[in-house]
Amino acid sequence: FRRVLFRSKTTWESSLEAIFKRMESYPIEKEIMDNIKKQPFSFAQYVHVELKSPFYKNILFIGDAAHAMSPQLGQGANMALKDSFTLYECLKSKFNLGDALRLYEKRRKQQLRFYGQATRLLTWLFQSDCVLCGILRNMIFIPTQKIGLTQKWSANVLVGKKTGWFN
Repeated sequence: FRRVLFRSKTTWESSLEAIFKRMESYPIEKEIMDNIKKQPFSFAQYVHVELKSPFYKNILFIGDAAHAMSPQLGQGANMALKDSFTLYECLKSKFNLGDALRLYEKRRKQQLRFYGQATRLLTWLFQSDCVLCGILRNMIFIPTQKIGLTQKWSANVLVGKKTGWFN
């Protein structure tokens, strides 16, 4: 059963070689493919990090140090920038560092929870060797992107505006 659902590394590498072979007739793409061939390929593994609290005493963790997630939502830089700006706003509004850090945690909690849940939910669809997972993903996501409400929801996810599943 595993052989049917999951492609082995050998299959993955042979698929890549087939792509390289097809690209040989295109001069610019051949140069790019030759450079890619020189790089070692390996499977990526992701770890989702979610701290109970982003700070300890006077030390604050932001960005991937506080909430690392797999990259299919493309939110790493977005979340780090939002962390930085939120911290700036909290420090500006509070005289006490402890109060500023608690306010920061309160302001970031909802959005970080949403993106953490979303990335955990979607990782297996986007970052898997499971052929059926890819088919299922395409069957769900491709048709639903033609629905206006879904387009707006997806756009809000991608630009980092979401703070929950239904808002």
